[in-house]
Amino acid sequence: MTFIIVAIAGVALVAVGYLFVRGRSGDVRRENASEPGALPPMSAREIGRRHIDQALDRLYPTQREYRFGLSAKPGEDEAPLAEIVAYRASTPVPHWHYITYGLSELGEKTS
Repeated sequence: MTFIIVAIAGVALVAVGYLFVRGRSGDVRRENASEPGALPPMSAREIGRRHIDQALDRLYPTQREYRFGLSAKPGEDEAPLAEIVAYRASTPVPHWHYITYGLSELGEKTS
C-alpha cells in the first residue's frame, strides 16, 4: 500500500473545501459481506482509504482530525484531490501533519 504525505500551508486548505470531523466509532465493517443484511464488499478505493485511515488512527489515537473535502470545478468530473486531512502533532516539535487522499491512486491502478 502506497500513500503520499504532503505538507502545505494551512491557509490554503480553507480556500479549497469544507471542514468536517470523522468520528472514530464510525468505522464501517464489511468483512462478513456474505451474512444476511451485510453491506457489499468494499471497492479497491474504499480499501485504500481504509488502510490510510487505520495507519493514521495508530499514529493519532486520541487526536481530533480535521477533514477538508474538495469539489470539482464547474465542467469537470472530479476534484483535483479526494480529500485532505490534518492532525495537530506535538513531537518531535509542534507541527501540523497534512495527508492528501488522491495524489496517488487510492484503489486499482488506472494510469
